[in-house]
Amino acid sequence: MAAKYVFTSGKLALAASATKSVLLVKPSASRGFTLIGLDVSFDASSAETGVQVDLYRTTSTTAPVGTAVTGYPMDERDNATPLTTALGTITTEPSLNVLASWLVQPLGGLAVIQFPLGREPAAAAGGQYLGVRATTAASVTPDVIVNLYVEE
Repeated sequence: MAAKYVFTSGKLALAASATKSVLLVKPSASRGFTLIGLDVSFDASSAETGVQVDLYRTTSTTAPVGTAVTGYPMDERDNATPLTTALGTITTEPSLNVLASWLVQPLGGLAVIQFPLGREPAAAAGGQYLGVRATTAASVTPDVIVNLYVEE
């Protein structure tokens, strides 16, 4: 049985007219992972232009600059420490290839994505990061929280 973990970005303020990586996960050198789902939520106080949310894969295994994020098991019977690692509070945007994009309304905006079987993004052992970024329009400044669910 594969172990499942969740990585949470914590609340991050987005600037207007900006692109910001929120959370990235990276496989260990010895084991890859499958991204089985993600959710992203915003807390704008009024209806605004949608925020573009991108799921991406970095084009390099070089670590972007960010803060380590701890992953937690979805099932307490799983190993308490995932081999997969994560980064949040990214200060330098990585080079990337966008795998999927969504427009999410930031007023009460919530997108819950459970990938269809056989179409889950995956990362090979020692491979690149998978990440989520948000791109805001002019005058759109919500906070964002991202959760990434991985199976090792």
